[in-house]
Amino acid sequence: MSDPPECKSGKQLIFTQINDSQFLIEGNSNKTKIGGESEYAISYIDFDNGPLVHVGNDFLGRGKILAIDIIDTDQPNYIIVKVSIENKE
Repeated sequence: MSDPPECKSGKQLIFTQINDSQFLIEGNSNKTKIGGESEYAISYIDFDNGPLVHVGNDFLGRGKILAIDIIDTDQPNYIIVKVSIENKE
């Protein structure tokens, strides 16, 4: 297995596949940018200036991103994000 993608800041993120259409991205992040069209729907997340994960874009060659959700954590500056994709078939 290849090394996980690195943020531009040099910090590594952990990518975990939880089923055929969902992944977790997690790691330490001090300056994560989160944006959306409303306060209830996330359109993109930019982890410490990279990588950028955006609804509608391809996710690691696995399919188009359908949804992005933040998973609550008690650890300061640690983020867990669930990415749901439309499988390529």
